[in-house]
Amino acid sequence: MTDGVVSLRAWTRDDVPWIVEACQDPEIPRWTFVPIPYTVRDGLAFVAAAAEEFASGQTAKLAVIDARNGEQLGSSGLVVIDWDRRAADAGYWVAAGARRRGVASRALVLIARWAFDVLDLDRVELRPRRGNVASCAVARRAGFTPDAKPVISRPECDTLPDTMVYALRRHNDSTDVDRTPS
Repeated sequence: MTDGVVSLRAWTRDDVPWIVEACQDPEIPRWTFVPIPYTVRDGLAFVAAAAEEFASGQTAKLAVIDARNGEQLGSSGLVVIDWDRRAADAGYWVAAGARRRGVASRALVLIARWAFDVLDLDRVELRPRRGNVASCAVARRAGFTPDAKPVISRPECDTLPDTMVYALRRHNDSTDVDRTPS
């Protein structure tokens, strides 16, 4: 998947050193469920689980890279897919050096478009924490709007009192998943 600026692809074992280095940034575990400290063992387990869960249709956790030069930028994907509800919960993080370039918004648009067009889902959710102003802005730029409650069950998020819910629906006149964020 690509928009010509960023591309999404499967993670590989070759990505592990970069994942480990990127996840040392305290902002990533601050807003995600990335463990502290993040080790090579964590990276290897993540890459293996991402491949297995993708193959079984449980998730679609993908690397975000620069479409022009292949530079690794971050992670984006569907962290939970609920086939019965035809919905998914999205997540992402961007390495420190790639922030404020529209990477997360572009990746989120790509993953939502893929969820609707290829997976035939009807809804993609996103759960930023209330204090994560940047993540809330990413959601809005990608066409997501605040929603009262999630459709997807994620116990690790549901117990956090400051989690917000944003959603994008396949058929919603107020959103446009074909837009390209700036």
